[in-house]
Amino acid sequence: MYSDDGLLSKDGVQNMSLRKDPSVGSDTNPDAPSDGTTGKSWFPGYAIDVETGRRLVVFFGENSGYDLASNPLLGDVYRFSQTPTGGDMIWNPTADVVAPLIQQTGPTQRTASNLVAGCGHYIYVTDLNYDEWKTGYDALLANPTAQQNVVRSIRWASMPILAQNARLLSYKDGLIPNDVTIKLRVDNPYQVGVDASKGTGVNNSYPTYKFSIKGAQTTELSGDAEISKALDAIKVVPNPYYAYSAYEVNQFSNTVKITNLPAKCVVTIYSLDGKFIRQYKRDEVPVKSTSSNPGVNLYQVSPALEWDLKNSKSIPIAGGTYIIHIASDLGEKTIKWFGVLRPFDPSGL
Repeated sequence: MYSDDGLLSKDGVQNMSLRKDPSVGSDTNPDAPSDGTTGKSWFPGYAIDVETGRRLVVFFGENSGYDLASNPLLGDVYRFSQTPTGGDMIWNPTADVVAPLIQQTGPTQRTASNLVAGCGHYIYVTDLNYDEWKTGYDALLANPTAQQNVVRSIRWASMPILAQNARLLSYKDGLIPNDVTIKLRVDNPYQVGVDASKGTGVNNSYPTYKFSIKGAQTTELSGDAEISKALDAIKVVPNPYYAYSAYEVNQFSNTVKITNLPAKCVVTIYSLDGKFIRQYKRDEVPVKSTSSNPGVNLYQVSPALEWDLKNSKSIPIAGGTYIIHIASDLGEKTIKWFGVLRPFDPSGL
């Protein structure tokens, strides 16, 4: 990967250019160049675009102002808890967030002058294809325009800081002592790839899918087995009811649903001792769509009926077991339902 000067060059001037120091490889002595080039260094990780599966170009930088070899006075000015690592061409952040001034007394204040931030080992993830750019280092070094394009391609940047008491491994051992996966969520507008040589492509190069619903239309029930299965699907939910259901919208509503009902049927509710509670006569018919360009010609009949847990006089029922009888042209179905009602809450009145 590529290494840069981070935010400060060795003369203290803001800079973000490729280092001129000898390149360092992961399987070599860090004090010796890896291949005779300059500015390159191994990074212990990689980035994958989960949308496309592409491997992306990652490069890192270090703040070479934090280098005791070239800036020996650093140790006389700042108090570091770890040896500064900003000038060794290795991705090895330290745990120092701030470095107090030697003459400073009292609590350390975080200011622009003492913000060390792990010696500035920035990580940059671009949207460039790794396979296309892994051999483009020399052109990048010599071409300022290419450098600007790389900067424009950065989609995520971070300044990692080592945890206190944590230690990195040697370069030979891979630096990071355990496997780490970082998931990044970057705002990325939907785009389509267009081959200029082939025009805009089918459907303007947007994804095109085909599917068929042939043979998936509803059919009349036939045979005792299908009818019995349809009747068995009729349920009361929730059952049992413990003072609440997800169908309720406020503290005053009590709602259960009788589901998978035929479009035409009579639903009668009785107490356990046979007293009449409530009756619903369903005769649902499909409603024709009035839209100018409807997706369907007829709206589907609702297969569910809502019961507000009141009797035919709109009086709330008591908790207990109830019998629900469904009579239709297909046959009959009887369901037992148990409910515990909550006390009336007048606090919202």
